[in-house]
Amino acid sequence: LPGVVPVIDRFSGDPKLVLATGFSADGFGMGPGAGRAVAPLVAGELLSHDLHRLRPARLMDGSPPEMGPAL
Repeated sequence: LPGVVPVIDRFSGDPKLVLATGFSADGFGMGPGAGRAVAPLVAGELLSHDLHRLRPARLMDGSPPEMGPAL
């Protein structure tokens, strides 16, 4: 993915589908943190992390990659 930042969000075509992809070779290291961040999204609970910078729309709206703190 551009910017080497994964995508984590609900799929706009079906809100029951959650995307968590684009981790490249870092997936093993980022997997546990990503799982903790995605679990509330899947369960329909309040998110404990701001996942806005990981939204898929950023790939189409021209937003620059936003690197941030570790999840």
